[in-house]
Amino acid sequence: MKLSLLLAATLLLTPLGGQNDISAEALDVTFLVAADTHYGLDQWGDNESLNKAAIDRMNNLEGTAWPAVAGGSPIEEIRGVLVPGDLTDSGTSSNLYGYWFFVHIDGFVDDYGINGNGRLQYEVYEGYGNHDIHDPATGVVLSEIASRNQVRTGVTNISANGLHYSFDWGHAHFVNLNVYPGGAGDAEDSLGFLVQDLQSQVGDSGRPVILYHHYGFDPFSTSWWTYEERLAYKAALAGYNVVAIFSGHNHAAQHRKWNGIHAFNAPRAKDQRFLAVRLTPRRLVVAVRNGDAWSSTWIVKL
Repeated sequence: MKLSLLLAATLLLTPLGGQNDISAEALDVTFLVAADTHYGLDQWGDNESLNKAAIDRMNNLEGTAWPAVAGGSPIEEIRGVLVPGDLTDSGTSSNLYGYWFFVHIDGFVDDYGINGNGRLQYEVYEGYGNHDIHDPATGVVLSEIASRNQVRTGVTNISANGLHYSFDWGHAHFVNLNVYPGGAGDAEDSLGFLVQDLQSQVGDSGRPVILYHHYGFDPFSTSWWTYEERLAYKAALAGYNVVAIFSGHNHAAQHRKWNGIHAFNAPRAKDQRFLAVRLTPRRLVVAVRNGDAWSSTWIVKL
C-alpha cells in the first residue's frame, strides 16, 4: 500500500548531510501548510465559503490533540501558515482583493490577511503558483507579494526582485521559492536567490532548513518543470540540512523522498484539508487534517 494512503506511517531518517547536533538549540515550532486556495473560483457563487470554513478550522486547531501516533499531546502555539501557491484561480485583482457587487465579495487578502489581520488569526507566508501568473493573470499577485514582503513579520532576506524571501522560526530557516526553484521565466530566478540565501543565512551552521514552492515531485508536477531544473536544485541543496520540502499543485496529500529529502504535498485547502507540522530537534511530525479529524501522519526522526 502506498504511504500516502496509510492512516499512520512512521519514517526513520538519520541526520541529513551529517550536520551538527542541534539538540541543545531552542526549537519547537508548529505551523500549518494550506495550498491551492484558488480565490475566484467560488467568489460569485458563495463568497468563497469553503475557504472561509478551512480558515475557521485552522483558527480552532490550537488545543486539539495531535494524532495518537504522534503522542496525542495538545497542539500549542501555531506560528503561522505557509501557502505554497495558487492563491487565486486566474490571477486577477478581484481574485486577490475581492470586489463590490452590492456587498463586498472577499478575496485572498481579505480572508488570509498577512500578520493575523484577516479572517485567519495567524501570520501567513504565501507564494505564487501557476494560476497566479498564467493567462489571463495580470501580474497583480506578484506585485502584491513583493509589497507584502516589506511588512511581513520576521522576514530576514528578500530577493532583489522582491518576490522570494526567507525567515526564521526558532533555530529553523524557512525559504519561500514561489512557483518552483528555477532561473528565468516563471520562476523569476528563485534558484539564484536560494543559493545566495543558504550561503548568507545558513552557511555551515547545520541549521534545519524547510523549503516550500508550488510544484512538487509527483508525476503531474514534474511535467511543469524540467529535469535539468531539478538537477540544479539538487546541486544547490548539497551540504545543507534540508529537513523537508512542502509543495501544492496536485491537490492531494502525499509524501515521497526526493534525493533523500522528505517532500510533502499539501492538499487543497478548499477541500477542508491542510497539513499540521511540528518540528523539534529530534523529529518532524506532518499530519493531514481532514475536516475535523486526522488522516495520514508521517513522523521523521532527525
